[in-house]
Amino acid sequence: MSRILGVVAVLVAVSTAMAHTGIAQEGPPGMTRHVVFAPFDPNAPACSRPAGLRKALTFAQDNGRKFMQGVARGLELAAKDRGLTYEVDQANNDPIAMMEGVRKFVSSQGGALVISPVDSQSISPVIKQAIWSGAYVGSVVPPPAVSLLNAPQYLTGKVLGDEAAGYIKTRLKG
Repeated sequence: MSRILGVVAVLVAVSTAMAHTGIAQEGPPGMTRHVVFAPFDPNAPACSRPAGLRKALTFAQDNGRKFMQGVARGLELAAKDRGLTYEVDQANNDPIAMMEGVRKFVSSQGGALVISPVDSQSISPVIKQAIWSGAYVGSVVPPPAVSLLNAPQYLTGKVLGDEAAGYIKTRLKG
């Protein structure tokens, strides 16, 4: 009996720690089939903004190739123009380092993440945690993401940066 109580105590402690570190609980799978939405209704009630997210844009960068440097520069400029904190977490082609970086983003309650995944299959569950936390997630090429874009470097960074900034401004009141 005391062993069972010990296990229960550990589970409660872990659950409490996860809740206080901003680790997202598991959520829905998102859209898994084509969906046609009704036209935008400006009179619809506003959604509630996610609680406690920072007004910060993080770029989880796969490597230092020129294309990604251009994306990073566009994101940096977009964040600066909108008064957002900008952070780069470069994984140097290491999928484990990328997972650790995205977990750090989620636990630090980042408001927006743009990612160029090293391995989209292995990072997918961690990216979903970021989405479930309420953060904006944009991806350069492979999903999952809130928006997905593949375009010239500067434009890619600019569009994703503008999207992230817009999300923070409207959803986080930043």
